[in-house]
Amino acid sequence: MPDARFLLVRLGSFGDVIHALPAASALRDTFPEARIDWLIEPKWRRLLEGNPDLTEIIPLEKKTAGGLVTTIRKLRAVHYTCAIDFQGLYKSALPAFASGAPRRIGFPSTYAREGIASIFYTDKINPRGPHKVDHNLTLAQAAGARPAPPRFPLTLRPEDEKQVTQELARHNILVNSVAPGWVATDMSNPVLETKAGQKMAAAAIPIGRPATAEEIAGPILFLASDLANFITGEIINVNGGSVLCG
Repeated sequence: MPDARFLLVRLGSFGDVIHALPAASALRDTFPEARIDWLIEPKWRRLLEGNPDLTEIIPLEKKTAGGLVTTIRKLRAVHYTCAIDFQGLYKSALPAFASGAPRRIGFPSTYAREGIASIFYTDKINPRGPHKVDHNLTLAQAAGARPAPPRFPLTLRPEDEKQVTQELARHNILVNSVAPGWVATDMSNPVLETKAGQKMAAAAIPIGRPATAEEIAGPILFLASDLANFITGEIINVNGGSVLCG
């Protein structure tokens, strides 16, 4: 798609923004040269900062009429070729419409959280799959994205770690955190059972397969016990994932 310019609309909140990240990744993988912007409420902007799949993060300034008008003017100046509303609310569908994008993709009134939002879409797509991530990917694929294993590109800054550590310390809480990597679950198995998923697992996981829930449970129970009080500041690899101790 030459000169593709996508506007993604998911204004909030925490989990919902995370669930839409793979859709942006799928678009970037398919259209590496495209412009892909994300409209979001300012308080959730941090979730997108540093995301390599996005060209620009656009905060929706709606506290004042002037701020809202400025945001809409900014959107219209880009001349988006396609807007995708992952939220399905009047407040998200309206800026997608106001952007001037000739193609606007969203969920039908039978699925959208506010059915009236669907009147602003040119393409109403029924979601496929069991999870919200799958539903969002359905919209991205309607825009031309190829199916791919989901990615969640989140960035962690040193100041984020410091802030969390200080907040926990105020309450006398010491934490050993677990980042298990790929674990075989009902949600991940459909992806890992594909040829692409198996190839990714073989390349990214040292043991060439995802860990089982039981394999991860052992280290978690150990770190939760008094026996682990002496562990601090270490990283322990477990079955291709990591147990981060702090």
